[in-house]
Amino acid sequence: MAPHLLEDWENSLYVEPATVKVQDFYFLQEVPLINGQFRYNIEPLSETWSGTVEVSYLQNSKTETRTQKIDFTKKLSVFTKPKTDDLSSKNVKLSLKNALEYIIRSQNHNPASPTYGSLNLFYDIEAQTYRSSHWIWGAGPAIKALLEATKIQDLNLSKNTTELINIADAIGQNGLSLRIMDTKHPVYGVPISRWRRDIILPDFGYQHCVATSDANFLSGWGWLPLYNFTGKKEYLDAAKLLAATTDTLMKKYGLIPQDFYIDENKFSEHTIDESGFGTEGLAELFAVTKDPYYQKMTDRYMKEHIKKLSRADGLWERGWHKKTGVQTSIKMTRGLGWAMEGLLATHRAVPTGEYLTLAKKMADQMLLWQKKEGCWAFIADETIEKAGASEKGTALWSYLLYQTYKASSDKKYLNAARKALTWCINNQYDGPDLQAKGGLVGVNLHSAVGAAFRPWYPVTCAYSAAFFSLALMEELKLGK
Repeated sequence: MAPHLLEDWENSLYVEPATVKVQDFYFLQEVPLINGQFRYNIEPLSETWSGTVEVSYLQNSKTETRTQKIDFTKKLSVFTKPKTDDLSSKNVKLSLKNALEYIIRSQNHNPASPTYGSLNLFYDIEAQTYRSSHWIWGAGPAIKALLEATKIQDLNLSKNTTELINIADAIGQNGLSLRIMDTKHPVYGVPISRWRRDIILPDFGYQHCVATSDANFLSGWGWLPLYNFTGKKEYLDAAKLLAATTDTLMKKYGLIPQDFYIDENKFSEHTIDESGFGTEGLAELFAVTKDPYYQKMTDRYMKEHIKKLSRADGLWERGWHKKTGVQTSIKMTRGLGWAMEGLLATHRAVPTGEYLTLAKKMADQMLLWQKKEGCWAFIADETIEKAGASEKGTALWSYLLYQTYKASSDKKYLNAARKALTWCINNQYDGPDLQAKGGLVGVNLHSAVGAAFRPWYPVTCAYSAAFFSLALMEELKLGK
């Protein structure tokens, strides 16, 4: 394979049949010889890389090989973790610094990559590699976290204010560059959401997905905050175009299908609970423009979800299929969190509606399943032993419960938010792998979303670090 087609970190290799085992692999580079000499530079991706380089050449019609061990390990940056789990300003800022540094390290620096400037969604500790640079929407909350970090003093980050804004802008620009811009296309103005991965899929195990819900999530967390910070009108224009297409699809379908499959040129037949978080972008667009058109759209978008997915106990069903109807809730902590986010975002836009009541009802059910340590299991009503702790869900719910407290003034939500935040602080990675430092380690049924071959492996996630950062910022605002 041509080197320029490779990602810097993860590159998938599917081998068939399954009985064939890959024993070893290596990279081969042919280097031109000029005047009997050659020069070849190697730039490591990690600050702790070491390995072996072999050079083979012909001399007197005989192949000669020279081997050189190389260790690029630099002096590691100092990583300090809070010594106690109290939520003092010092501890909160220290954990925030570490989480933000993790996000910064997760950026994709490969100019040849289609997601250049965005984030690698996962870091796989066991494999020592970043994964899933193709999960575009998941970088949205990191934009917000990086921008908000510029307002906080004494974080002592490795990047200054201008650099933080530039990183956030690079993530946002990548999202803009991945939009479908054919005016006749059914998802005109919507960016690619992700390349779904499964060996059964066409095109070597990947499926090209576009989702209005994911795009509005990215818009609300990324494009519109970037517009507010940088004044770049292209972000506002992109958010408006996305909203217009969302409106068109709502008028046609009511509950918008979860995905449009580019390669197959068709919409999916289902929508899942996570689609509820699409109101994040619509509500933020209303907040920026004050245009009641977006307020009404936010309200209508959420009503379509409630109509099909709401339950008497406050939770949502897992999904809706146009042929078979309701897909029963699996009580996944993270998935329910995305629905909760949608309710809270809609409440911001339509505070006279029922949305805060519905959000509190869902939160009350989730509080029953919060573990004494502060986390939730991946499946909320399961044991940690069976499903694993949901680090993504716990960071997300910590932030959401801070928002619920802010909207309701009910301290039970604040107490639960702090309990979850304390668990996150205690479980922030501080082991020997520099790349993972500051992240939250997940070891559960879905350690890596969209990387289904890594269940129960230790994996850190960029949007977990982002929601963890945003929750820490909420605690700082309370001034404890």
